[in-house]
Amino acid sequence: MLRGDKIGKFRMFTLGKKYERKDKLASFAYSSSLLYLVSSIAEPTRYYSEQQPNCKPENEPPYEYHDKPLVGMQMYLLDERFDYGREYVEVRNVESFLGYENPTGKVKIAFSPAGQEAAQGWRITARTHEDCDDNVEVLKSIKEIIENGFRDN
Repeated sequence: MLRGDKIGKFRMFTLGKKYERKDKLASFAYSSSLLYLVSSIAEPTRYYSEQQPNCKPENEPPYEYHDKPLVGMQMYLLDERFDYGREYVEVRNVESFLGYENPTGKVKIAFSPAGQEAAQGWRITARTHEDCDDNVEVLKSIKEIIENGFRDN
C-alpha cells in the first residue's frame, strides 16, 4: 500500500528522457541506461519501446509483453503510449503521488535538463545518473528548499 499521505513534502530529481537515453550503461554491450535495461529485461519484449504500439514483432515467437514501468522514468509518466495506469493500480498510485493525474496539478518531480528557465528549487542539469547527486543545480535546488521550503513549479 502506498502511504503518500504520510509524506509531507517530496521532490524527486532525475534525468529526463533526453539524457536518460544517452546515459549508456556500457556502450560496447548496451547502448542505453541501466533503467532502460531493468525495465525491459524482466519480461519478454514484443517490440522496442520507442516504436509505435502497433508495430509488428519480427522475432518468433511473437511475445506478448512489453517494457515494465519504473518510477521516475519520464517516458512512463508522460508518454501516452505507456499508459500503465489503466493496467496497474500501483502505477496509478505513484502517478498520483508524483502529481500526475492529480487534480491539484502539483508535480513533485524535476527532470533534467531544467536549468535557468526552471524555478528556484526545481533545477537540475545532470547529464548522467552518476552526476545527479553532485550536480551544481541540484545542490542549489536542495539549498533553496532547505532555506525557503517547497514551492510549486
